[in-house]
Amino acid sequence: MKKNHVLWILALLVINTGWYNLSKQSVNQEINRPGADFAEVREANIGGLMGDEVDFEIEHCFDSLNGGEYNVSIQVKQNSLTLYDWNGTT
Repeated sequence: MKKNHVLWILALLVINTGWYNLSKQSVNQEINRPGADFAEVREANIGGLMGDEVDFEIEHCFDSLNGGEYNVSIQVKQNSLTLYDWNGTT
């Protein structure tokens, strides 16, 4: 029974250390912050936790607050290689 408790404590330490390292990463500009001024381009860097590769998931939703229809796009690049590209309207 004591082995089980030690393994749980060890697992919690590993998970919390990983979350701590992830929480230190940030983007240059918070994209979803309230009151963000308009900018044609917003850049966000995605860093890896360990090593050079990181899996990422992109979820986006663009809603116009004043009812207008605007063109929007997302482009994810690594070096000069385009990994993801999307265009649409609000």
